[in-house]
Amino acid sequence: MDKKVYLLLGSLPIEGNEKSYGGATILMRSLVDYLHHTDFQYFLISLNKNSNIIVNYVRILFYLTIKIGKANVLFLNISNNGAFILGPVAYCFSKVFKKKMVFRLFGSNFEKNFNLKSKLVQNIAINTFLKSDLVIVETVQNHDYIDKLGVKEIIQLPNVRKRISKVVVDKEFSKRFVFISHVKESKGVLEIIKASKLLPEDYTIDVYGPIKEKFDINLFKNSNVIYRGVLSPQEVIATLLKYDVILLPSFYQGEGHPGILVEAMSVGIPAISTNWNSISDVVEDGYNGFLIEIKNSKALVKAILSFSQDIYPIMSENSIQKFKEFDQEIVYRELASKLSLIQ
Repeated sequence: MDKKVYLLLGSLPIEGNEKSYGGATILMRSLVDYLHHTDFQYFLISLNKNSNIIVNYVRILFYLTIKIGKANVLFLNISNNGAFILGPVAYCFSKVFKKKMVFRLFGSNFEKNFNLKSKLVQNIAINTFLKSDLVIVETVQNHDYIDKLGVKEIIQLPNVRKRISKVVVDKEFSKRFVFISHVKESKGVLEIIKASKLLPEDYTIDVYGPIKEKFDINLFKNSNVIYRGVLSPQEVIATLLKYDVILLPSFYQGEGHPGILVEAMSVGIPAISTNWNSISDVVEDGYNGFLIEIKNSKALVKAILSFSQDIYPIMSENSIQKFKEFDQEIVYRELASKLSLIQ
């Protein structure tokens, strides 16, 4: 490993603050945890220490000014919206202080966000953070679009999770299905409720997650779906192991590589999800699960009934094999190799 010093910028989950947990913060946490157990040398500036936006940006700029002189590479990790604000600022800092820059984009739908911006903002993006020494994106969709913008150094780094040892993939199919995510319409919860009413009585569907967007929790009372409350991050894997299949019929605009689907794969749990945004990077239809159209409860029912004791062990094993593409150890080892090449 080279001896370069990296200045990491990214948002981390805040213990005890439910709102701080999300795809980007969990991914950033996993990167920091990985680097902590390597000989990488780095400083870290958290992007979400203060809820007041102005105070937060002043704090970031202050610590950026102080710490950038001690680093060789500025490594910005950020989601779509923040990219157009902090991306140009970080790039200017890297040029003024003559540092290399790595820009990492979380999530999907960069094309839509980019096209909604003015020509001025688009040009600033193209001539600042998209000119970084290395651009890292989460999804194939983002990679292909940004590549067309003429970005020279770009790689795809998928959502990742830790490998789980001693996974049992030959358990009996018990017709137990689960949803674990934010409970809101755009995650497909209404479709799950509708589908439950068309299933045989021996099928079980449980829902876990925080209620969002004023979702009417009373809707569960008139269905065969049971709402089980909120899980802590430490409870997710143990909970997944109680079920056969993960459900995520999402049409959420910001969906990239849903972390819950990756976590389910890590323990051999197949998925039923939607052919939406970049979910097909994670779930291969007919291999480690099924993909359905969005907002289609009948298609969801058909997919649920497609599972049987015959095909379940096969899809479970396929989930384990597919997880290798999202294995934190493998993916970050490849990232470390790419970072070492930055001169």
